[in-house]
Amino acid sequence: MRSKLGALALAGVLGLAALVLLLWFVVRLATESGGSALGDETFDANAATLAAQIARDGPILFPDLLGRGRDIYIQHLSDDRKEGWRAFRATAGAADRRCTLRWEPTEAHFRDPCDPSRTYPADGAGLEQYQAAVEGSNKLVVDLRRTAP
Repeated sequence: MRSKLGALALAGVLGLAALVLLLWFVVRLATESGGSALGDETFDANAATLAAQIARDGPILFPDLLGRGRDIYIQHLSDDRKEGWRAFRATAGAADRRCTLRWEPTEAHFRDPCDPSRTYPADGAGLEQYQAAVEGSNKLVVDLRRTAP
């Protein structure tokens, strides 16, 4: 009995440590170039770092850490790190987080888990879009105050 409690306590501590490391990584990635914190009206990130990660793993989901329900995907659709950036809402319409779109790499589109017949292209067309552009040589700026056409 005592060894089971010890194992459960160790698993809990390790799980908490993993969660803290994950949050630290997400915040550091988003603010690597000295930008503002996730959840602000704008944030910036290192374009080269994000472009490489997206090329390797697909679009990046950024949760709204302030709880405003504005989770977004950042997508890069160009070989040029200064071009092809898209930022768009991670849910269709006013759907809640349980309906966060899922990237399907083999089909190169997003699927709505709450309505699997509904898909969205890699550029997020049909979803609320936000302005995303590279400023200077390497600073990706996403402005959540302005929707993009």
